[in-house]
Amino acid sequence: MIGQAYELKVPWRGDSLPAHSYMRTAGHADYDCAGTGVCDLDISAMRWDAATSNYSWYRADATLPYGRSDAVGWDLPLYSPVDGDIVACFRRLPDDNEDGSEPAACPGTSGASNRCVAGGNHVVIRTTDGHLISLNHLRQDSIPAALCPITDTMLFDDDPKVCSLSGWNAALREGARLDNRSIAPIPVRKGEFVGRVGLSGNTGGVHLHMGVSEFTTDPAGNYCSRKSPSEFREGWSQVRSPGVAPDPGDWDRLQGTELPIDGTTDFLLWPDPIGERVDKLQIEPGTVPALALTELGGVAAYRNSAGNLAVNAMQFTSTDVLLGVGEEEGAVGEVAVSRISGTTGHALVAVRNGADKLQLIPYFVNSLADAIRGVGRTESTAGVGQIEATYSPTHDGAVVAFQNSTGALSVINYGVTLTATEELTVDRRSSASHSTAIDDVDVATVVMGRGVSESSGAWKGVVTVEQRSSDDTVWLRTWQINTAGTSVTLVDTQQVKDLATNTAFTAADVDVTVTGNLGSREFAVVSVATPSGLRVQTWQISSAGLLGRVDQWDAGAASELSSARAGAQDAALGLRTGAGVMSLISFQVDSDGGLGRAGTVDAGAVSALAVDGRSGAQRLAALALDGDGEITVFHHQTNYSSLY
Repeated sequence: MIGQAYELKVPWRGDSLPAHSYMRTAGHADYDCAGTGVCDLDISAMRWDAATSNYSWYRADATLPYGRSDAVGWDLPLYSPVDGDIVACFRRLPDDNEDGSEPAACPGTSGASNRCVAGGNHVVIRTTDGHLISLNHLRQDSIPAALCPITDTMLFDDDPKVCSLSGWNAALREGARLDNRSIAPIPVRKGEFVGRVGLSGNTGGVHLHMGVSEFTTDPAGNYCSRKSPSEFREGWSQVRSPGVAPDPGDWDRLQGTELPIDGTTDFLLWPDPIGERVDKLQIEPGTVPALALTELGGVAAYRNSAGNLAVNAMQFTSTDVLLGVGEEEGAVGEVAVSRISGTTGHALVAVRNGADKLQLIPYFVNSLADAIRGVGRTESTAGVGQIEATYSPTHDGAVVAFQNSTGALSVINYGVTLTATEELTVDRRSSASHSTAIDDVDVATVVMGRGVSESSGAWKGVVTVEQRSSDDTVWLRTWQINTAGTSVTLVDTQQVKDLATNTAFTAADVDVTVTGNLGSREFAVVSVATPSGLRVQTWQISSAGLLGRVDQWDAGAASELSSARAGAQDAALGLRTGAGVMSLISFQVDSDGGLGRAGTVDAGAVSALAVDGRSGAQRLAALALDGDGEITVFHHQTNYSSLY
């Protein structure tokens, strides 16, 4: 191998592929992968067929004779692997015929004047650090016209190509260059949709040909390139053996170190940590879903169709969600649930009861996934609004953040004690409040507050995010909790603003979780649904509990936000998209707080949801009000790092 591999985001998503399907690559047959370490990639989709105990190029519902549209990878959506500018593209070349034969418009042989360009429909992205990334053989008319305004229907292989520099090759087809058509480079962001896998150009099968190269210009301004080694981040790989099913425990995280591609070894590629959904279980009609995963399984709490609190404990297998014997309480409005500590399977449910008071109910979860009610506590003051909860950072217990009787934010820390076999009690230990009226709130636990420039220190407490009632602005606060949990102290308050413009956000929904390397530092991941779309930010928390904005990621319309720590340095965000469906978005947060989207999995229509994850158990769950009006559990196996 030579040089350092150029790092790319995997250019497809977890929801791009059908169930039990993976992308695979062994390099490219026309390049000396083993000899030089520089190799383009032919990337295709394969499906593990349990019935035949082998891999198939074709969909499970395909029937003979197989055609191009039966291929697993046909029409697979692709997303930009980098931030950059599109400098060349073509989108209207015909695909090969259904049987794989050349289309009538491209009858020529190699080198002939009527041979369609070998790369077919393609996109070439130029980065600011001197590289060209090309995605080739895309489906006819699948590249958005806004990204490729060229309307020609033909681009031939004899299109003039020029580069006068020794050791460099021609980089672009002249007819595909935007500047040759007086079109400015078109910006594209990492993760933005750029087209679909097709069968265009000189290719014998449905696949993506992906190339990475350094680029420069010669004295005449012609683009010149030379191949570069490349590597993916934000994904996983394992060696593929014919006749051997993928091993769920044998995935290696892609972290920017080169795969040993030698032209003979096949690699399966998994694009993001959220795996396919392994089970979906409808429980009963209800609203206001809340969820916490524990070491033994999970606890789901919600308001049932009678308006009462319903609590169900769950166990997860590799294929099923198992419900134990549940509990039903009296009338409730808001519902929240938190695991009690990192070493037990218990949970604390916090509700606004029928008297509009804050009520706490602990549940012991036994090995059969039965939820056994403990001795609860009800606060005396009525008029409680929205409620959220998280586990205490310093002892067995939970911290509840809620809208108090004056409409402002209160934070109360509770201890939970196991007094006898399967008997839990709750005691109130400390509280604090802030006077500003709020409409929305969320809370998350911090156990390793340490700024990016700090080498020591470990601040412990909780971080809250709130939407103010007066102007819908968003504010982030840290609250320190001492070892015994007997004091809650407000430490820092910061307004959440756009990273690029420093303008205040106007929010319709807010959410926060905390993730990071527990042996080093943690970051708050703040999600805000604004009128112009979703905004996700990372914030560092210093050893003194002080907040500092680090990074930001933007997306489209979103509501019903719910996020959770899902891995050692990962966060999972559940949301309701503008189309009304549930989307689970995975983020990786690096050691400096940099935020990168690792993947996305979409589900069906929902109107409310809650998510939680347990990286050690390699699972992510969502509790949602689905399109049938049923409280439903969605269970996903994940491949996050198990370091938690």
